[in-house]
Amino acid sequence: MNPKLSKMNTSDLLVSPNSKEKSLLIRAGKLLTQLVVITILCGWIALKITNQIQPLVVPQIVGLTPMEAIRKLHAKGLKFSLLRSQYDEYVPKGLISVQIPVANSYLKIGQPVSAILSRGNPKEIIPSVIGLSYPQAEITLAQDHLRTGNESYIPSAYIPAEVVLSQYPPSNIVVPSNTKIDLLLSSGTPKLHYVMPNLINQSLNKAFRLLRPLGIIIKNIKVQINDTLLPETILQEKPLPGSEISPHNTVALVISDTSSDKNEKARYRTIKFTVPGPTVHRVQIDILDNTGTRTIYDKMKKPGSEIKLGVTIHGRAEAEIYLNQQFFEEISIPN
Repeated sequence: MNPKLSKMNTSDLLVSPNSKEKSLLIRAGKLLTQLVVITILCGWIALKITNQIQPLVVPQIVGLTPMEAIRKLHAKGLKFSLLRSQYDEYVPKGLISVQIPVANSYLKIGQPVSAILSRGNPKEIIPSVIGLSYPQAEITLAQDHLRTGNESYIPSAYIPAEVVLSQYPPSNIVVPSNTKIDLLLSSGTPKLHYVMPNLINQSLNKAFRLLRPLGIIIKNIKVQINDTLLPETILQEKPLPGSEISPHNTVALVISDTSSDKNEKARYRTIKFTVPGPTVHRVQIDILDNTGTRTIYDKMKKPGSEIKLGVTIHGRAEAEIYLNQQFFEEISIPN
């Protein structure tokens, strides 16, 4: 072995790169670095674009404080917007009671979720609404953050319809807001109902005296010849006996007459009446004859005024005088 070779260091066997090779290595390193940076940047941009386009699920913020809601929404990439505050029967004061849109809806990143903040459930003193109409009671209760509840009705001869007669709970009691107040209302004057009496074989005059004070009008009367009965005996009636009938309903009758009776011919008669004192009266004059019941006079008159009327009658007839819609007297009209 050559002693010179044995003395050579193994490092002397490595060939040192020249300047050209060094330049190529540096350029390759820079290109690799740029490629890595571009790849990372493209990935970040792609992620950013995906987040901007992809919808986000809206979280539940009802029951949270505004600060808790802000942190929760910001973590999802959403914004927080407080609309207003209002009283709420169920959500404590200072917590969110309503959110728009609701939880599990979808929004894009950066869009806001609106919220309404609860002002709590304050206590209210119940006002009295007795004597008020239903609309007035409703407004009065609403002004104190209360509501109308169940409504019941009973007739009253003195209290107009839709006026409050009673309330529950009563007034001056402290209750939570939005409490419902039940109301008892008047349904107005009760409607009168009568049972149609059996007038068969009764006289027409009796029918007038029985039905007229009840406000029932005998309007349609037909005559049927029957020599076996007294004139003006009722043969038929409508409505039938036992039927329900109310004031201002009309009744039709068929009455008897004899073949020799002359009283069915029309006759002209004069009626006179002097208005009594001391005050002005509404005077109503009704004629009752074989054609039925009809009003021939209805005016306001001063005391002492004389009323003189000409009227055509059929059969036996009477005039009934009403003052202020109350029966005053009956005037017989001669044949």
